[in-house]
Parts: sequence; C-alpha cells; structure tokens
Amino acid sequence: MPPGPPRSSGRQRIDKKGAFNSRICIQTVSAAAALMSSLVSKGAMLVRLQHEAYMTYDCGKYVESLRIAEEIYAIDAARSDNLLLLGAINFQLRNFSEAVFFNQQAIRIEPQMAEAHSNLANALRELGDVQGSMGQVNSVNNHASRRNRRN
Repeated sequence: MPPGPPRSSGRQRIDKKGAFNSRICIQTVSAAAALMSSLVSKGAMLVRLQHEAYMTYDCGKYVESLRIAEEIYAIDAARSDNLLLLGAINFQLRNFSEAVFFNQQAIRIEPQMAEAHSNLANALRELGDVQGSMGQVNSVNNHASRRNRRN
C-alpha cells in the first residue's frame, strides 16, 4: 500500500476547528454586545428625549416640545407615550387634525389608553365632530366601567 498524505491527528483538527469556532463565537458575541449597547444607548436616549419633551411641554414651550417629540417619532413611531404627547402638543398649538391623527395612533397601539380617547374626543369636538367626540367619551366610559368590574 502506497503511503497516503500525512494524517493529522483528530486532536489537531478539533483544535484548529475549535480555534476557528472560538474566533467566530468571539466575533458573534462582540457583534451582539455592540448591538445590545446600541439598543441600550438608543433606549436611554429615547427616555432622555421623552423626558425633555415632557418638561418643555409642561413649561408651555409647545413648539420646542413638538420638535423633540417629532425627533422621537422619527426614531420610534410606535411609542404610545410619545404619540399621546404629540396629540396633546398639537392640540395646544390648535393643530386639531394632527391631534386627532396622533391620538388615533396611540389608541391603535394601546386601545385601553383612556387619556388618548379623551384627548381624541376633545380634538374631534374642536373640529366640529360632536358625534365622533361623544363616541370617544363613550369609549372612555366603557373602558372605565370594564376596569371597575374587574376590581
């Protein structure tokens, strides 16, 4: 039998493969850590911006608050707390159609959010939609009575 190519021991193959796999694992873990850090940073940034938007709103600086809340909306359009704030800001600025839109979006995400229903009712009333406004008031009352029955 002619001699074949030199054989490497199984141990060497495992070591090489193990070294290769550990490099991949380290790269994967590093990428995951970077992603988590990015997500935590993004989350922390959004919390800070949301706080700033509320503070400026509470000080009556509606245009500045709107700018901050719109920045948050551009990053994460599904934050119901920010949608509620955008509705309230637009109401204060007398942009009632925008207030309706943002409160509807908040309700779409959190149907039980009584404050969004109430704010929507107020914006609809300002637009002259008394029936729509009353429908939202009834919706708030229905949510409240269901909550009271559970307690």
